[in-house]
Amino acid sequence: MMKLKLHSQIGLVEDLVTVADPWNSGMTLVVNRSGSRKVLRAQRDRARKNPVVARMNAVMNRVATQALMEGAEQVDEESVARLLPAAIEAELNRPFDDSEVSDPTARSVQEAVDRLEAWSGPGAPADDKGATVPCTEETKRELLTDPTPVPPGHAFAGYSLGAALVEVVMAASEGADILRNAWLREAGKGSGPGSDGSSEPGPAIPQDESSFAPDSNS
Repeated sequence: MMKLKLHSQIGLVEDLVTVADPWNSGMTLVVNRSGSRKVLRAQRDRARKNPVVARMNAVMNRVATQALMEGAEQVDEESVARLLPAAIEAELNRPFDDSEVSDPTARSVQEAVDRLEAWSGPGAPADDKGATVPCTEETKRELLTDPTPVPPGHAFAGYSLGAALVEVVMAASEGADILRNAWLREAGKGSGPGSDGSSEPGPAIPQDESSFAPDSNS
């Protein structure tokens, strides 16, 4: 990777942040910043599979095919303007089936799965022998959909354990992005610490990102 002067100004705001679980169980989560390359790549991959996007692509392919079959040398604006309305209407009249539609909860879990990078500590998921379970797509999803209810008197009481951790992961991810954007704004002002590329750039960065998680009431 090329090194730029700007890297010295934003280097302290990493794509990965750590956050403690809100129940002080000893589990630490490593979370990707929402604007990180990894998260953006996952979002682009999902967008390509989005049923609405897939259908619109199919509409445009249908329009292009019809125009060429009618003798057009290329698909020009006139062909699109003439053929597109009917193609869209036909597609809108075709209902989505269950395989094309995911519920909001599933989407929220997938967003958190994309952002959760690792876990560690004595409170992290463990197998029957007490060894920490590897953080994989499958095990992340299992943790983030854990239906165990959080009891009264604890942070996120009334949530399921999985839903609470989805909230924690998303808050850490979004908070890290807000922090990085604030840093970039400061670096771009051209005045104050770091405007000359010094080793003490911009605003101070909190060392304990566990503040992204709600305080435990336990």
